[in-house]
Amino acid sequence: MRTRAVAALLWVLMVLAPDVTQAQLGCWIGMGSIHFGNVNQIGAPATTANGTMSLSCAGASQPYVRVCIALGTPEGSSWDPRYLNGQDRAQLAYNIYRDPGYTQIWGSELSLAGAPREVDLPMNYGTGYTTVPYFARVPVQDDAHAGMHNVTFSYARDATVRAVEYSVSPPNCTAVMPIVSRFEFGVWANVVADCTVSASALDFGVANTLERRPSRATSTISLHCTSGVAYSIALDAGTGSGATVVQRSMTRDGGADTLAYGLYTDATRRRVWGDGSSGSETVSGTGSGTQRTESHKVYGELELERQDEPASGNYRDTITVTVTF
Repeated sequence: MRTRAVAALLWVLMVLAPDVTQAQLGCWIGMGSIHFGNVNQIGAPATTANGTMSLSCAGASQPYVRVCIALGTPEGSSWDPRYLNGQDRAQLAYNIYRDPGYTQIWGSELSLAGAPREVDLPMNYGTGYTTVPYFARVPVQDDAHAGMHNVTFSYARDATVRAVEYSVSPPNCTAVMPIVSRFEFGVWANVVADCTVSASALDFGVANTLERRPSRATSTISLHCTSGVAYSIALDAGTGSGATVVQRSMTRDGGADTLAYGLYTDATRRRVWGDGSSGSETVSGTGSGTQRTESHKVYGELELERQDEPASGNYRDTITVTVTF
């Protein structure tokens, strides 16, 4: 008996289907820190810092992408105004706006103070790019403290990008729109220590040379200084010939005659106000704000009984007031 072996071929087949997975939409923001530089100098207007951020999107299958760029409130801040933080819990008010008139606060979907920035980006082969302007402003503030102030819009929570692609009508920016990315940037400003000074005339009036009694008068030195700035006020010897801070002199108009007088920090006329030399004193203080006046009274005394009878006429002197801060 013969046996016969029969063999068969088993074909193993696999069909590779084409990849139909669509690319996922992504949008990204790139920007540097906002630098205001020096702000809040006395007499200066509000300080502005305008710039742009770059916006790019990729992976779209529709002709347009609605992008919603939201700016929140960094920790310890608020919406209106936002605050930069300085030393010893000092704060400096500022804000970021969507318009060059500084009226539309740049906020988020959760803010009642301002909306996010809406950008409708045309797409070319699934990608698009544009720049988005921002407008930032530090208003004039009376109680701003000197020093550097800054804050960071953190990647984790303060600056988000939401995006949805569309073909006809753009969707509204809402909290249900998907977040596609986040970004981070800092804001910086330096409040400069600043003071301005003015002084009223000290007028002894008409002196009666026959009575030979002391004449007294006062003047006021007025300062406006940045809040928290420590200052000292010095008075020089004046323009009288040979005068010192402890022995000042007025000179007669059109002549060389002089009258000795003194300037003091106290109403008793015992503490000489000078520059710190020869036993004289200076007067110190601390600024309370650029819009507030710090006043210091100067007490003057003219002792006619201690000097020769002067010639009649007008006598005058000029004192330089130096404020160090």
